[in-house]
Amino acid sequence: MIDIAAIREYTGADDAFIRKIFGQFLSHLDEDLAALASALTARSLPDVRKKAHAMLSSARIFHFTDIISLTERIEADCEAGRPENIGKDVPQLIRMYRQVSVEMEEWMNHLN
Repeated sequence: MIDIAAIREYTGADDAFIRKIFGQFLSHLDEDLAALASALTARSLPDVRKKAHAMLSSARIFHFTDIISLTERIEADCEAGRPENIGKDVPQLIRMYRQVSVEMEEWMNHLN
């Protein structure tokens, strides 16, 4: 899911900088995903949309195209008041972010 080549191009192949931004991303991820899950549990479409949108900028920076597409769909469904897809899409988004976090950790460990 991670396109390291695109990230390296974006950062000028600065592995230390990539490690730094991956670390920053990962340091907030658990909290962000918990907030997203809580908003889903509360069936608060405005909060789901708000949290998903807040996480979208990182997805764009890292070129997570599948995550971007799913997040945009979640936002559209929230804005249109269509909760029927949210129940399956938010857990999928959380799984995708978890997979990304594993890939980031593996990449950072590979640098050691």
